Amino acid sequence: MVTSTPAGASFGAPRTVTGSSFDPTLGLASGDGDGAQHWFGNYQGLAAAPGAFHPLWNDTRTGHLELFTTAFPVEAQP
Repeated sequence: MVTSTPAGASFGAPRTVTGSSFDPTLGLASGDGDGAQHWFGNYQGLAAAPGAFHPLWNDTRTGHLELFTTAFPVEAQP
């Protein structure tokens, strides 16, 4: 994640949001006729609150597709 000062005048260094990568094939339909479909891009987002961002992403670290989030603190810009 990269943050910027107001109006994008400058940008901070990139910061890692999660330490785990994921295997997107674990979120695909199993082919057992259940008709399951997963649209990764539809289930990602970003919420903001005073002092923190809360990104939401797809993750399969548990062995199946789940949504994860974290509080990502940011400093107020002058």
